[in-house]
Amino acid sequence: MFSFIGFGSFSQTKQYLYYFDNDFNSSERAKSIYYGIGTYINGLVELRIYKTNENKLSIIEHFTDSSLQIREGLYRSFKTDSSIVSEGKYLNGKEEGLWQQWDSLGHIIDSTVYFNGEKNLEISLSYHKSGILGSYIVNNIKTNQLHGLYYDESSNVVREVNFAGENGIEKLYKNGNIISSDSLFTRSETEAYFPGGNDAWTRYIMNQIQIHSSELGNNDYGLLVYVYD
Repeated sequence: MFSFIGFGSFSQTKQYLYYFDNDFNSSERAKSIYYGIGTYINGLVELRIYKTNENKLSIIEHFTDSSLQIREGLYRSFKTDSSIVSEGKYLNGKEEGLWQQWDSLGHIIDSTVYFNGEKNLEISLSYHKSGILGSYIVNNIKTNQLHGLYYDESSNVVREVNFAGENGIEKLYKNGNIISSDSLFTRSETEAYFPGGNDAWTRYIMNQIQIHSSELGNNDYGLLVYVYD
C-alpha cells in the first residue's frame, strides 16, 4: 500500500508529491526510487508514479483521497517504452471486473474477472517465439472447472485438457485426430528433478561414465539415462 509522505500545492488545482522506495513504500526523497504526483480529478486523487532517475511513467492509479489508503477506479502500469503491462479497475479498494496483462510484444497473456476482490474467471495465454498462439487456458474458479488447448506453430491443436475439480481428461492430437486419451488426477505440474539437485546429478553422470567407460569405443561416446516418474 502506498503511503502519504508529503505534499505541496503546485497550481490552483490541488496536487500532492510523494516519494517511494523500490517496493512502493513511502520513502525519504534522497532514498526514493520513484516519485508520484497526485491530482484531484472528478472527486478522486489520480496518482502518476515515475521512475526517479528516468522520469518515465510507471503507474497510473486512483484513490479516494490524498492519504492513498483506498484505491478506486482505473489502475494501469507501463513498461519503460510506455507500452501497457497491466490494466484494471478497483472498487472500494478491491479489484473489480476485467483485469488484463500484456507481454513485451503486446500480446494479452492474462484476462481475469474479479468480483469484490476475488477471482471468478481467469484466461491465460502463451505464445510461440513466432508470435503464434501456443496455449489457451480457461480456469473457471467459481465452478472449479478448467479447459486448456495447446497448439503447435502451425496453429494445430496438439493437446487438450479438461478438469472438473482435480479430476481431468488429457487428449493428445496429431493431424487433427486424437491419438491418446488419459485420465488426470491433479492439476499441479511439477518439473522433473534429480534427487539431491544439480550437484548430485553431475556426480551421477560422472560416476556412470566411469562405470561404463570400458564399454565405449575410442571414438564412440554415449550414455543411457533413465528418468523415473
